[in-house]
Amino acid sequence: MVLLGPSVAVYATDIVLRRNRYDGPALTDETRHSRFWYTGGVHVPGAVALGGPDLALPVGMACLGGPVHGPGAPEGVAHQRLHARSTRARALDAIVAGRDDAPSRARAGPHVARRQPSDPKGRAAVNNRETSTAPRARAEDQVRALQLIQGHMAAQAVGVAARLDLADVLAAGPMSCAELAEATGTDPDALRRLLRALESLGLVERPTAADLFALTSFGEVLRSDADAPARAIAALFTSPVVWRPWGELLHSVRTGRTAFESVFGTAAFGHIGGHPDLSALFNSGMAELARGAAQSVAAGYDFSGFRTVVDVGGGNGTLLAALLAASPGSRGVLFDTPTGVREAALVLAAAGVSDRCTVTTGDFFTAVPPGGDAYVLKNVLHDWDDERAHALLGRCRRAMPDHARLLLIEAVLPDDDGPAARLSAVLSDLNMLVMVGGRERTRREYADLLAAAGLELTDVSEPLAPTHFQVLEAVPRRAHP
Repeated sequence: MVLLGPSVAVYATDIVLRRNRYDGPALTDETRHSRFWYTGGVHVPGAVALGGPDLALPVGMACLGGPVHGPGAPEGVAHQRLHARSTRARALDAIVAGRDDAPSRARAGPHVARRQPSDPKGRAAVNNRETSTAPRARAEDQVRALQLIQGHMAAQAVGVAARLDLADVLAAGPMSCAELAEATGTDPDALRRLLRALESLGLVERPTAADLFALTSFGEVLRSDADAPARAIAALFTSPVVWRPWGELLHSVRTGRTAFESVFGTAAFGHIGGHPDLSALFNSGMAELARGAAQSVAAGYDFSGFRTVVDVGGGNGTLLAALLAASPGSRGVLFDTPTGVREAALVLAAAGVSDRCTVTTGDFFTAVPPGGDAYVLKNVLHDWDDERAHALLGRCRRAMPDHARLLLIEAVLPDDDGPAARLSAVLSDLNMLVMVGGRERTRREYADLLAAAGLELTDVSEPLAPTHFQVLEAVPRRAHP
């Protein structure tokens, strides 16, 4: 692949012949042998001049009309389109048009291949390469691609800001770089460079002085006390436990297996549970995601008609606390592992719902608390492959009375692949592949899973703005006579 200046890439086999005419001075041997060409307003290294001093065609690029400029460009053609008119150029045109005669080949030079008998339309190969009219990437396409490719740099900058607690330090007010470096134990020059990147990302600003930094309203999301924070999730997703497996995405794509197990030699949940500090970070990150979605779920779905709401795999109770706060007549059962519910008492007390909520622990693949009117699973099924997801749904069905409802809160992929899929959902799907072997699913796939477990999908909500989550409602499937 030849890169044209800063932002154009085309395949090296593409040669496009244009009939536009170049009326400027003849190209010199010095220009021809410099191995540079000029096209589309950019300086192109590595182009090859073909057919002698009067005919030059770049290999691996299109002759993109546009201003010609750069060191050594012919004088007087700074704003002319690139074209060639010469004896050899006209001879080459004749050969391409099918007039394959000896004089034309002689004038065109030794670089032009003879038209083959099997090529009745006279599409001669130049330098043994076929002419291509395939679309070529534009400069703005490469810029866009680079923005995607460099996304990991922005992610790590945000992750480092989170791990340094920069937002919490700046919560007291603007500070100089030197003050921030002292407060965070960092190198002043390196920190200034990080702050410059964070400023470009919109997380910090310099409102009054060149060396005084403050949080933006967007940057508040990295504060630990934000209403909908992303501090812990930023630290988690840029830590080695997520970063290293994502570096092995190719392994997962080739094998269909989780990259996490390839990197760490064990399943993700077992590994995280075996490291207390990592487990605490993971639970904090999941709680942040729940906090961000809880208000949207509580506002977007009416839980007031359920006397008892069972939150299966509910972690520290952030979601259930919001649901109970919005439905004063309901009671809740929070069910998760002992590690998952470790901070639940504090969360439920802070929400003022402790007296209406029971916390119980266990393994939801073994049993689920019975007798609820609504069973909520938020971001639980996507962690598991179809076999395990079916087993979990089966446990829920056994626990559910006939009148109960099952409410899945998940990202739902469109039934037909295409650009309609939300980026957050399709990236989450890849994350499940890399990390735990689960997947995001379509409405049809959820309906099939539920049916296999004796449940019937009855409704799917619209996305609960501003999140991408949807509520999938299912009821026990009634036996037909």
